[in-house]
Amino acid sequence: MDFPRLKIGTFKVDFDHHTGIGKRLLAISLRDFARSGLDFVYVTMHENENTSSLAKLLYKYGFSYWGSKDQETVLYKTRSCSDDNAFIRYPFVSRSVGNCWILSIRPEYHKDLFGDVHLTSEYGQPIIDESCLNSIEKIYLSGSQNAADMAVGDKVVIYRTSDGKGSAYYRSVVTSVCTVVKVVNLNFFRDETDFLKKVRGKTVFTTEELRRFWQTRSYPWLVCLLFNFPLKRYPNRKQLLDCGFIDTERLVCERISQDDMDGIMALGNADESFIVD
Repeated sequence: MDFPRLKIGTFKVDFDHHTGIGKRLLAISLRDFARSGLDFVYVTMHENENTSSLAKLLYKYGFSYWGSKDQETVLYKTRSCSDDNAFIRYPFVSRSVGNCWILSIRPEYHKDLFGDVHLTSEYGQPIIDESCLNSIEKIYLSGSQNAADMAVGDKVVIYRTSDGKGSAYYRSVVTSVCTVVKVVNLNFFRDETDFLKKVRGKTVFTTEELRRFWQTRSYPWLVCLLFNFPLKRYPNRKQLLDCGFIDTERLVCERISQDDMDGIMALGNADESFIVD
């Protein structure tokens, strides 16, 4: 390999950590790859029982086998990825795939889901080291009927609602770009036990909240997102209204045009390196 490329050092995470931090390290590495402008990233590892989970994770997120030498395996990933599979394409976003949405998330949940977003209003608040924060996949429950129209591959702008410490025009902000990988109604699960088994530990909600949501069906739509990247700037509600990107009084889950999403990302100073077409 005699061309410019990025190498990822092998992750070393304590087996007893159990917070999915390896996924967060992968996300950080792949975002650095996107920003680098390079076309090729690779990782080397010795194949053994300790690295099997890492290899499985890398394959899931678009790495392929290059070759082996002296019991060391080389896996690689390229920028020029036209695959419709959002996992394989990660962290890149395709303009030509899917519809676009704004999804609102309350502040107390947003902080524990999107730890790579650094809001001035949240400065100094403790960040939990748990799976819901470290995982690339973010599971959220929504009460909006519009969530039923979301589809795999759709792009989502995350809208953190006001923290109540001032006017929502200035305290509600868009922070991140994600991709939909699953949307199901709670009726998809056989019963409460099945629901808790498959969701608990993978979402920001506590077991008590999940039990309440199951019993009341107040938030019947489970939305699974890939957290592609945070914006560099966080446009507030007033800026979105002034630019005509939103026109509703209360944002929950609203479909927007691709042009509006492009405008929001430009307003948020999103790095164009993450856009593949």
